[in-house]
Amino acid sequence: MTEKPNFRPAMNWLHTWAGVTLGTLLFTIWWMGTLSVFDKEIDRWMQPETRFITATQPLDADSVIAKVKANHPGDELASLLIYLPGERKPYFEVYGKFKEAGQFNDRLHPISGDSLGKSTSRAASGFFYPMHYRLHMGGIGYLVVALGTLFMMVLLVTGVVIHRKIFVDFFTFRPKKKIRRSSLDLHNVTGVVFLPFHFLICLSGFAIFAGWYASIPFEVVRGFSESNRVVELFYAADDYAYYRRESAGAPAKMADIAPFVARAEEIWTERYDQNAKADRIDLHHIGDANAYVEVRRFFPSRRTEAHRDSINFDGATGEILLDFQASPIRKTRTWLEGFHQIQFDHWPLRWFYFIAGLAGCILIATGFLFWTASRMKKGAVSQPVKIRFVEAMSIGSVTGIIVATGAFLIANRVLPAEASWAGLARPEIEVRLFFLVWVLSFIHPVFRSGKAWAEQSWAIAALGILAVILNWVTTSDHLFASAGRDLWSVAGMDLVLLASAGAAAFAAMRLQRRTDPSAAMRRKPDASNPVDAAKPSPAE
Repeated sequence: MTEKPNFRPAMNWLHTWAGVTLGTLLFTIWWMGTLSVFDKEIDRWMQPETRFITATQPLDADSVIAKVKANHPGDELASLLIYLPGERKPYFEVYGKFKEAGQFNDRLHPISGDSLGKSTSRAASGFFYPMHYRLHMGGIGYLVVALGTLFMMVLLVTGVVIHRKIFVDFFTFRPKKKIRRSSLDLHNVTGVVFLPFHFLICLSGFAIFAGWYASIPFEVVRGFSESNRVVELFYAADDYAYYRRESAGAPAKMADIAPFVARAEEIWTERYDQNAKADRIDLHHIGDANAYVEVRRFFPSRRTEAHRDSINFDGATGEILLDFQASPIRKTRTWLEGFHQIQFDHWPLRWFYFIAGLAGCILIATGFLFWTASRMKKGAVSQPVKIRFVEAMSIGSVTGIIVATGAFLIANRVLPAEASWAGLARPEIEVRLFFLVWVLSFIHPVFRSGKAWAEQSWAIAALGILAVILNWVTTSDHLFASAGRDLWSVAGMDLVLLASAGAAAFAAMRLQRRTDPSAAMRRKPDASNPVDAAKPSPAE
């Protein structure tokens, strides 16, 4: 009983210091996750060669295989993976291995089958999305993100505990108050309104890699091979279960693949009473007696679960070897995966995810802003070095990574396709520029204390407008031209950039007014305000 009154202060301490300590990590995860909601749309903006209308009748699988073989004469295929085009990604992606040695990947036009060439940018799918869940740090990145996700859930729970008037916070936002008060109000509003979504998105993200996390103790104690066995056992009960690991060594002619795809889609349509489509074809042991073909189903339209049924066919005879359907265990796990990854076809819900993701970013950013503002006045004299360090970390973590994202987009529009520097190809130059600008954004506040929030917000506004202009100049796809060609992903990207520039400019003006010492001197006195009424006039 004696410890009960100390519970809320203890939760307040945990909420404050966990947020301050892990804020940089959390904002990075949330920002990259928010961008990844529209990763394929950003890809099309950053890869102009993919800006064509989705084909209603693309090439069939056999024509694609013939194109691949024609592009690699003299090389015999051992295996081939084909991702079929869809609304958000309108081209074929192919990955293959040769029997002798080597492997390849390519992108093919959906109608002509011509190669689109190697991508000159990692774009969102190759940079933003992997940074969201592993920070481009390899295996250790998964653990760091898991730690951040776990503490984000702790922050959400402690945030509920420390607010005595959580229902009132739902309706309280005073933007005209001082920056400390208005930022706390916005922190509370975004935290309360999106609390269920934020908690479930963290929980589902944590659950996606549960099997990998479970293998870590075994890797430490018994080695890497044993940890892989644990992962296999974890997923064995509910994952794809058909394998012919070895080739027979006897040549055999492959049957046509298009009938396999049509048959699989017919089975799924009858089973689920909807127009089911395949989105992936795997060919194994091509030209061998043990050849088999796996056809996987596309994510169901407007449904959350991400389980993909698959049907395996014998490559020579067409006999069905396995008709895989998700077990109840897998359906539960893949519902969480589908909820988190939002690969299903539902545009209003996709925009909701984007807005909710931005709300999560605002939640973290305003927490930083409130903490910094509340300590600037108290510690500016007694602990100037400490306060300036914390301010630099806060600004670099929030506005800095957004400035770096803008620089990444600008570099994508201005670098030549053949650009190289110090042995780095164009995609890697873009990535290095992103990290260089991000590092500089942490240094900038050290020399511009009290002004860096507003200055970096102005930089975000300028970069957003510049990106739209450069997209027009370098591709001729200005906003109205893109809309006229039904390239709404490109037009939408330009609109979001312009809206972001407007929001950043508005924030910069508000921050500049609040942090500029001369702003208070320029403010006209209010006779109804007792404080202003008590002040002598300049003449006096």
